[in-house]
Amino acid sequence: MVSLDNSGTPLAAAVTYDDEVRYAGFWIRLAAYILDTILANILLLVPLTIIGVVIVSKGIPTDDAKLGLAIDILVLAGTAVYYMIPMASGWQATPGKKLLGLHVIRTDGRKIGLGLALGRYLAYILSSLIFLIGFLMIGWNREKKGFHDMICGTRVVYGKPRPRNLSSVFE
Repeated sequence: MVSLDNSGTPLAAAVTYDDEVRYAGFWIRLAAYILDTILANILLLVPLTIIGVVIVSKGIPTDDAKLGLAIDILVLAGTAVYYMIPMASGWQATPGKKLLGLHVIRTDGRKIGLGLALGRYLAYILSSLIFLIGFLMIGWNREKKGFHDMICGTRVVYGKPRPRNLSSVFE
């Protein structure tokens, strides 16, 4: 009989994998973050350029505080979507992580959904507070967990883990 948590989800001990799960460390995750920052900025450049052209062509005053707030919200929302959609998809990774062969999983080995992907993105903000300690924690523990991973119950691993005994997980 498989042990379940309060929501009926199998506990991590119930899942075994074909290959050993290897946690991704600080430097490879930093490289993925740098790639993601570059790619997200390139993708956001297109809509922001279009907005800029419209603003200039319509003669909208550019010193308007509402305009600045609207652009800030667009950038925040666009960045959140960049991180959420691929991570909650079959990729299980942002484009930067995917390029480096990394995947984000829950502690029980399952893929994360949109809600958890959003939570993880928002938890990045907490990880960045107080001199980026939440990110530096990745180098300080065996499972390479950052503060955002601890909050959301996620791990970043090399490759895509393949559960071996799925039938026992859903008994």
